[in-house]
Amino acid sequence: MKSQSESTPKKMYWSDNVRGTRQCPDCQTALVPKCHSYLMVLRHGESMDSRIVGSGGGHFCTACPVVVLDRARFDDYAATTRAARTASDYVVLGLVDLSAVPEDKRHLPFDEVNNPLPLVMFTNLHQSLETRRS
Repeated sequence: MKSQSESTPKKMYWSDNVRGTRQCPDCQTALVPKCHSYLMVLRHGESMDSRIVGSGGGHFCTACPVVVLDRARFDDYAATTRAARTASDYVVLGLVDLSAVPEDKRHLPFDEVNNPLPLVMFTNLHQSLETRRS
């Protein structure tokens, strides 16, 4: 199996927009489930709230830079977040490359100045940008 860097930008598909999570929609190679962190943005009326979510739910192609996200898993992440707040829509912007955080900053919260969030945005985000009501 070919290993891709955590920082390699990836094209993202939702599982319900392609034929599930078994085969890459671009090259038809098998997808492999892999734990990862993602940046999810939820809408609360007129305001937005970002969350790092995950571990499961992503299925990565072993041959090309594609990830297929399990829609049901991300709906669950959003629903869990909505229990405390009243978010109605969400979008997943990309992968959070935790391995890119310098060791001396791993104990710090992410912010733009002292410890920027190592976000690897999806390459097709502008094409596939959609929010989800669940």
